[in-house]
Amino acid sequence: MKLLLISNSTNAGEAYLEYPKAQLGDFFRGIDEVVFVPYAAVTFSFDAYEEKVQTRFAELGIRVRSVHREKDPVAAIRSAQGIVVGGGNTFRLAQMMQQQGLIEAIRQRVIEDHIPYAGWSAGSNMACPTIGTTNDMPIIQPESFRAIFQESLRENLSISVIVGCIKDRLENATNDSCDSKVSSVQISSQINKQITDQECGQSDSKQTDSGAGEQEKQHKNVQQVSDSPKREKTKCKQKKSSVTVIGIVLIMVILGYVFFTAGKRLLLLNLINKNLLAAAGIFIVVAAVAAAFMAYWILKPKH
Repeated sequence: MKLLLISNSTNAGEAYLEYPKAQLGDFFRGIDEVVFVPYAAVTFSFDAYEEKVQTRFAELGIRVRSVHREKDPVAAIRSAQGIVVGGGNTFRLAQMMQQQGLIEAIRQRVIEDHIPYAGWSAGSNMACPTIGTTNDMPIIQPESFRAIFQESLRENLSISVIVGCIKDRLENATNDSCDSKVSSVQISSQINKQITDQECGQSDSKQTDSGAGEQEKQHKNVQQVSDSPKREKTKCKQKKSSVTVIGIVLIMVILGYVFFTAGKRLLLLNLINKNLLAAAGIFIVVAAVAAAFMAYWILKPKH
């Protein structure tokens, strides 16, 4: 399969399909017409969508023919030199493609005839085995969540993935990694039987020593990741314990100061016995120490 999967159509401050334009030109080199699927559009018409895409593709010397104008959309797919599926709402796109029989037609053309398929946003989602991972609003119920290539992961893939470089969303990003507004990743993967079996829950009982070592390494990595939140939680509890103890001590000190100041005045006025005042002061000190230790004991991390 030859796929060009684009994360989104437009980056902030740029024209429509500006950042992946060069990759689209390279991907469809030698092709003068593509068939466009506009069915993900929900806030504007299919005509407006076709015109918008045509404007950008005209700069590449490529005509755009939208299936919504065709009497037989499946026939349009079967005669297409290349296929483009636009973004929008994935549920709406899947529902209309399923109704018109486009999913099977596109799958056959891309897999058997090796014609190029490009999509962005919802159009990229449809190139997956399922649309079940989309975060789009489910505005309509499709016939199923199965997408175009649900039966094709066992085969060799040749995929071009384009992701817009957004600096403020990249942790540990360097200037070099974001100097270009387009990050192109060429992926050539061979999904062999072992990987396929693991994905389908049909792992072969015969594993090589290298495979076992790799699984042990992955297990350690997962364990390290899972232990990280525990360590953070322990640190948080320790900090909370310290703050609580300090807070209780400070409150008791303030109360003690108020008590002794008031007691001194009462003594001067002969309104209280000195021994009673001393006993009350000792009680407050003991209560403060006991409260601090109790708070620490309750809030300290349990290992």
